[in-house]
Amino acid sequence: MNAGKPFSRIAFTAIILATLITNISRAQVKKFGDISAEDFTAYDAEYDSSMSAVVLFEFGEYYFDRDYNCYTDIHKRIKVLNDDALDYGDIQILYRKDYEQSVDHIKAMTYNLNEKGELEKSKLGKKEVFDQGIRDDIRIKKFSMPDVKAGSIIEYSYRKKIGSPFLMPDWKFHDYIPVMWSELVLKVPIQLEYRIIFKGSEDLFISEADLGTSMSGKYKIYRLAKKDLPAVEDLPFLYNREDHVSEVKTQLIKARVNGNLPQNFFEDWDAIAKDMNDRGDFGKQRANKEIKRKVEELVTEEMDELEKVKVIYDYLVSNIHWDGFNSVITKKGIRDTFEEMRGNTGDINLLLVEMLKEAGVQANPALVSTSGNGAVLVDFPLINQFNSVIAVVEIGQSAFMLDASSGHRSYRVQNPKFLNRNAFVIREDNSYGWLFTQPIERTSERISLQYSLADSGSYKVEMLGYASGAYAQNYRNEVDSTDAHTFWRNEIERWDDFEVDSAQFGELENVEEDVSFSAQFNVLKKDEFTLDDEIIYHNPFIGLSTFENPFIKEKRAFRVEFPFAFKDETVLNLILPKGYEIEDFPDSYTVNLPENYGYFRFVVGKYQDKLSVYSNLFINNYYVPKEYYTELRDMFMKYEELHNSVLVLKKIEE
Repeated sequence: MNAGKPFSRIAFTAIILATLITNISRAQVKKFGDISAEDFTAYDAEYDSSMSAVVLFEFGEYYFDRDYNCYTDIHKRIKVLNDDALDYGDIQILYRKDYEQSVDHIKAMTYNLNEKGELEKSKLGKKEVFDQGIRDDIRIKKFSMPDVKAGSIIEYSYRKKIGSPFLMPDWKFHDYIPVMWSELVLKVPIQLEYRIIFKGSEDLFISEADLGTSMSGKYKIYRLAKKDLPAVEDLPFLYNREDHVSEVKTQLIKARVNGNLPQNFFEDWDAIAKDMNDRGDFGKQRANKEIKRKVEELVTEEMDELEKVKVIYDYLVSNIHWDGFNSVITKKGIRDTFEEMRGNTGDINLLLVEMLKEAGVQANPALVSTSGNGAVLVDFPLINQFNSVIAVVEIGQSAFMLDASSGHRSYRVQNPKFLNRNAFVIREDNSYGWLFTQPIERTSERISLQYSLADSGSYKVEMLGYASGAYAQNYRNEVDSTDAHTFWRNEIERWDDFEVDSAQFGELENVEEDVSFSAQFNVLKKDEFTLDDEIIYHNPFIGLSTFENPFIKEKRAFRVEFPFAFKDETVLNLILPKGYEIEDFPDSYTVNLPENYGYFRFVVGKYQDKLSVYSNLFINNYYVPKEYYTELRDMFMKYEELHNSVLVLKKIEE
């Protein structure tokens, strides 16, 4: 673990907003309702065939009232290209009552062109805006745009009171659809100082700074904009989509209000570590006698540190329940969490840390940003980058993460949402370090199939296999609610004429071991072939040939991300019917990805009385760079082709 020196895996650009840049016209953003027939074609025409919708512009203005409450005014206009984008007309705006937030000044309009090319407007009525509770103090304002159809332009705006200046939201330039123009204007009172960071792979089109004056006093103005942004879609195996979204992040670092002396906040990572340790809902949490008593029951003097870790971790993951919410702090406190055996990630993992400490294990909490929350900019101290907390254990020269909120699983196989992330480890002495979270155990699966085509009516398939790492955890999750026989019956329902004879799993309860499994299937041939046919056509991989290549697009703008490295092996031994020989089946094939990112091996043995195949698909990293996407796509296409190959048998002439 890096003891105090942060590193960055992605190139980020910091904005130094010190001088005024020549003003650029805001022709891209129009006033609400200022629309003409020309606006219906004011986008790249190629999107008509490749996308469902396009953002014509999105404009946001952040500002403050005299009491330094933060407000945001949002104005957005979207062109709907086809029926797949009708959901963009359903708008939901989240806010929190416990932060004294509110949403108002909602305006919404849908524009259509009639058959004569004339503009028609449909206005949202006030009674068509609904307020709905989600959980506790979390609520949403929701409304559906009227008369939305393919070809419509929808436009809406609203004001949201954010509240505390610490809660200023991030601004995301990208969307799931293309964005023609995205602009943010910040109006910050001179009494407040923010650290402003731009994260992204492309430069800003506009980066300006100036001073302004209002009735409330002087303020700094920042204008930031980007244009012609591609969609950041939910692509197959874009596991960390938010890492690729350009955005502006802010954090309050200094305030001088009401004539008081300047107050500094979160100046650097050292200050953040100290601040978190000083918090009652984080660093000040301590075990009570009930928690200490449980630790004493679980551990013995003969146990080494790793054994203590396992027994405490196993106790929690077997008994505690996650409420579905991520948090960097404990909401209810670890004592109530222990009593109720339920809580958010902060509740659960801070409890885990304290129990490990009580057992004499060197454990510390670590702030982390989950896979759906975006990458952490380790070069810039921003506390609001994180949305969860995990435990980090240091034994000797090694360090590894633990998360007790993801159900009954091995400590070596953690939830993928916490993997491949930069975790900010906070120690009791206020020092800190960085840990790049990785799985301890490799993920792999090996399946062996053996059967004979000698019987004219049916054939019996014998399957043996084992799974390790995340694959083993997947089996445990899926089989937990059923039995082995039912599991395989459900799995093969999509395969024609299969029946399960017998099935069993091994080591499902022992999460530290690989899961083993075996099953026997009866397959009725029906009209597939008879042993009187001159030519027999047969897919030897039977039900395992359902693989479909997820990489079908010719080009990809982002790297391919897997939750973990993995290996998939299949061994096939097929006894041929007497009197037949192999007429046609693919030969052996091998392909390697560049720079040892992975490979595919397909080894074929063609014998007088049997066919044997060994297939091995191996991905050696959690990602493959976009530069090698074509090679990866071609490799998966070949995997799909070979696993769907047809074996051609020809009757031997006597």
